[in-house]
Amino acid sequence: MQKHLIEGIEIHEIFKQLVENFPNGTIFMVNREMKCLLAGGNLLKQLGISTSYFENKYIHEIFEKEKVDFLITNYEKVFNGELVNFETENIVSQDKVRRHNTFGVPLLNNNEIVASIWITQEITELREMQMELTEKEELFRQLAENIFDIFYMRDAEYAKMIYVSPAVKEIMGITPEDIYAQPSLPLQMVHKDDVEFIKQTINLSNQVNTSANYRLVRPDGQIRWLWNRAFPVRDRNGKVYRVAGIVEDITDRRLAEDKLNETLKALEEKNYELDNYVYKVSHDLRSPIASIIGLLNLMKMEEHNAKISEYIHHLENRLGRLDDFIKSILSHSKAVNAKVLKEKVFLIKLINSSLDELKYMPNYDKLQIKIEVEEDLQLESDPLRLSIVLKNLLSNAVKYQNPYIAERRLLIKAITDKSLVHIIIKDNGIGIKQEYLPHLFDMFFRATDHSEGSGLGLYIVKQTLKHIGGTVQVDSEYGKGTTFHIRLGYTS
Repeated sequence: MQKHLIEGIEIHEIFKQLVENFPNGTIFMVNREMKCLLAGGNLLKQLGISTSYFENKYIHEIFEKEKVDFLITNYEKVFNGELVNFETENIVSQDKVRRHNTFGVPLLNNNEIVASIWITQEITELREMQMELTEKEELFRQLAENIFDIFYMRDAEYAKMIYVSPAVKEIMGITPEDIYAQPSLPLQMVHKDDVEFIKQTINLSNQVNTSANYRLVRPDGQIRWLWNRAFPVRDRNGKVYRVAGIVEDITDRRLAEDKLNETLKALEEKNYELDNYVYKVSHDLRSPIASIIGLLNLMKMEEHNAKISEYIHHLENRLGRLDDFIKSILSHSKAVNAKVLKEKVFLIKLINSSLDELKYMPNYDKLQIKIEVEEDLQLESDPLRLSIVLKNLLSNAVKYQNPYIAERRLLIKAITDKSLVHIIIKDNGIGIKQEYLPHLFDMFFRATDHSEGSGLGLYIVKQTLKHIGGTVQVDSEYGKGTTFHIRLGYTS
C-alpha cells in the first residue's frame, strides 16, 4: 500500500534524481514505519557511502542506538504536521568534528502525510566563519568601548548612523542612542564659525579621505576641539556606500598650543624690548666717545711732544674700534627690528651713498673702484637694510686690501635676470683661507688675524638679507681676493 502511494506521485523519478544529485548535503525519504525509502546527495558520494546502505532499512538499523530515539522523536513531529530543524555534531575522525543542519518536512499525497523528507547540509565552514565573525565583532566592541576616541560608521547620504562608539558620551556629551535617533545631531552641535567648513568636509568625505579640526559645543555649554578623520568605504563596484571615521578630542592639545603661542608672542615682545635697550645703550655709549674723539682732534692741533702724540694715536685707535663695535650693534638692531619696507630704489644711488660714507676710512683713496651698474636699475626692496648690507661688504673691501700689490681694485657689478638681480662685489685683497669659509657668516667670527672688527659684519649681512628675501654667497682665494654674490628679488 505504501509503495503504491509513493509510486503514485507523478514526479517520483524526477525527485529520485534530485535526491541522488543533491549538492552539499544529503536527502532522505522516511515513511511512517521509520523506514528509509530513498537516500542520496553529493555528501554521501564525497564520503564514499553507497545509497544502498540506507535504502529499505529502518532507522535503528542505520544509526547508532544513542541517536535513534532523538531521530524518531523528530520524525514523529513531522508526521504530525510540524516542520523540524536541528543541528548535530558528528565525529568523522579523531581530531575532526563536522557540523550538520537537518531540516524535516512532511510529504503529502491527497492531503495525507505519506512520508517525511529530511535534508541535511554540511555547515561546518559556515559555523566556523560565523564564530570567527562573532569573535571579531566582540574584539571590535571591546576596542571601541575601551578607547578614548569615537569610532563611527554612517551611510554615504548622512541619513543613517550605523555605529557610534560609547566614547561619544564623554567627548560630545550625548549618547549613541541620541545619534541613532537623529544622525544630524553632531552637525547641529558644531560651532557656528566652523559649520560651513565642516559641511564642505562632509561632502568631500564621500569621495576621499578627509581630516578636519573644528569646535563643537556640548549640551552643557563646553566647547571642545575635535579632530575628525573620515574614510569612504566602497562596495565591489567601487561606489561609496558608507563612511567610517575616528573623532579625537584635541582640546588639551589646542589649549597647550595657544598657550605656547602666547609665550612665543611674549618672548618676541621681550626680545623687542631687549633690542631697544641695546639700541639706547649703544646710542648713549657713542655720545661720549664722539666727544672724546673730538677733544683728541683738538689736542692734536695744539703743540705737544711726540710721546703725547703717540698716546693720542693709540686712544684714537681704541676708541675707533669701540665705535665700530657699537655701530655694528646698532646695525643689527635696525636690521632686526625696523619694519620691512618695500620701496623702489635706484641701486646705483645706494652704492654711491655707501661709498661716500666710507671715504674717510684709511687707505680708501688707494682703492681703484669700478662700478658696472645701469643708472636706471631699480629694486623694490628695503633701502635701509640694503644699505646696511652694502656698507658692510664695501667696508671689508676697503679694510682688507693687499698692501703688497700696486693696483688694488674693487668691482661692483649688477646683473638682472627677469625677477632677480645678482650683485657682485669683487676685490683683489688679502682673501680668506678655505677652512674659514664655512664659518664666515657666524656671529663674532673673524677670518683673519689682521681683523680689528667686531666679528658681526658678515653675520649682520646674512641676517639682514633674510629679512628682505635675499641670499649671500662668497668665493675667496687666500692672497688673491674675495667675491661676494648677493641675490635679491623684486626687480623692476
